[in-house]
Amino acid sequence: MNFQHRVQTLQSLAVEPIRDVVLHRFFWQFLDLSALLIRRAWNASPTMLSVDLSPLDEGAHELTFSPTAEDIGLDPDVFSKIALDLRLDVAERRVLASLDVRAVATLECDRTLVMYQQPVRGDHSVLFLPSEQISPDSEDDTLQLLPETESELDLTDAVRETLMLSLPLRRVAPEAEDAEITTFFGEQEMLDGTPVDDRWDALRKLRHDNSE
Repeated sequence: MNFQHRVQTLQSLAVEPIRDVVLHRFFWQFLDLSALLIRRAWNASPTMLSVDLSPLDEGAHELTFSPTAEDIGLDPDVFSKIALDLRLDVAERRVLASLDVRAVATLECDRTLVMYQQPVRGDHSVLFLPSEQISPDSEDDTLQLLPETESELDLTDAVRETLMLSLPLRRVAPEAEDAEITTFFGEQEMLDGTPVDDRWDALRKLRHDNSE
């Protein structure tokens, strides 16, 4: 066995155990994630937030709901105190649902990285129509299929998406609006340009000589 072959053999012996450990760890993480998704799918109901249309006559109806974050498929660590004011305009073979959703969101401040709570609010309208009145190629999210065989109107997706879109893009805690944020890291200099650490004197002198 020549020297190069011995080196390659030693490298393979050193890499294979590491590869096995990584694959083993990835395999168990994959199983844990799969089990979590299966449990969620098993526990989830087909319709988590719905309205029974059977007792409603034609006309306007105002309803209120207080769903949990889990009811609409949201993270309970982020959303709490959810309140839904719903107006339904019921007509023959069509229902207009107008949503006004409020909640308290727990967010991470972009400036201080501290968690804080902020009230959020969003509104959205969805028109439920029979399938023949909606184009198969339609991408309008304000149009939804009206159930033909069931009297339950599913509002889960509409409420969840309305809350998600209500989250602010700029997330700054009120107390962090005027907070001083450190913008300089590392070795700082005095006002006259002299480094605080004298170990940088040689480098500063070299930079000064090159500039002349």
